[in-house]
Amino acid sequence: VQELYEEMQQLPITDINPLVSMSVSGLANGGAPNPTTLANYPLRKHKYETVLTNLRTVMIEKMVRPEEVLVVENDEGEIVREFVKESDTIQLYKTIRECLVYLTHLDVVDTETIMIDKLAKQVDGTEWSWVNCNTLCWAIGSISGAMNEETEKRFLVTVIKDLLGLTEQKRGKDNKAVVASNIMYIVGQYPRFLKAHWKFLKTVVNKLFEFMHETHEGVQDMACDTFIKIANKCRRHFVALQPGESEPFIEEIVRNMRKITMDLSPQQIHTFYEACGYMISAQGQKGLQDRLTENLMALPNTAWDQIIAEANQNPAILQDANTIKIVGNIMKTNVAACSSIGTYFYSQIGRIYHDMLNMYRAASQLINDAVASDGN
Repeated sequence: VQELYEEMQQLPITDINPLVSMSVSGLANGGAPNPTTLANYPLRKHKYETVLTNLRTVMIEKMVRPEEVLVVENDEGEIVREFVKESDTIQLYKTIRECLVYLTHLDVVDTETIMIDKLAKQVDGTEWSWVNCNTLCWAIGSISGAMNEETEKRFLVTVIKDLLGLTEQKRGKDNKAVVASNIMYIVGQYPRFLKAHWKFLKTVVNKLFEFMHETHEGVQDMACDTFIKIANKCRRHFVALQPGESEPFIEEIVRNMRKITMDLSPQQIHTFYEACGYMISAQGQKGLQDRLTENLMALPNTAWDQIIAEANQNPAILQDANTIKIVGNIMKTNVAACSSIGTYFYSQIGRIYHDMLNMYRAASQLINDAVASDGN
């Protein structure tokens, strides 16, 4: 397959190495050429069209789990969160992905047709299964960057529309979890498309917020991981005023923080804050950046102020296990936001710095007193 691709590369048409999308090359990616253009050249690949079509189908059906996917079917047939990253599986994924990218460049229309036909069979139920849905969606995500923008747009609109319809159609938490994880994986793989289509980007992010309330194992983790991936790659789009909007989307997100994150674990909330921090870091005006940071940190700051007020009245509460846990979470939330906002987090540091020093001093004194009284 690689040799057939390299032969195509020798032609006097503008195209580049598909592996650029895998960060193997430093070249710019123009996407796969139109097959009708290639038909005008005496290429060896024309002799193997049927074989290559069959190979595309096999590669799609045999695709393995990428490391980004957390929700999978285990040996007992249950949908669970996957913790272990198997190196052999990852290597196999990279090999199949490489082959599929080459195959897409050799005939992008055939690749698109096979994938869309297989997706239609998921929707009508003739080929529906967790395994079939997973392998197809992992294959779709693997060829990110191999299509030109116009083809990618048409392809992805169809894919996401069908998958969103599938989530509404399927009954049972396991079925919904499988489809949800696949939607999240695919949208996370195509930032170029999201950047170019604001309405679609906003719809996708709002869908992620819905998934953050889904209690099925692994779905919330994947929703948060996909959110931070999109926030990092599309950060400027969240702080800019988009056509047809009354305010930048980050304003709405920060305003609804409590509602969006109410069902998340502390670790997932930290990921959410870090994601919002990437957006705020893209705001070039310091005044707006400071205000967004203040609004973002409003909830942890309220909890912090309450603990400081109670500790001033009774320092012994700093020995309370629940108080220690809350303080730890507040600190981790600050660290998460600071890591992505960067130097502009200074205003928040200034707000809590003296209280942090006083708390450290009080906690140290409590430790010293305990050691002195116990003699240990």
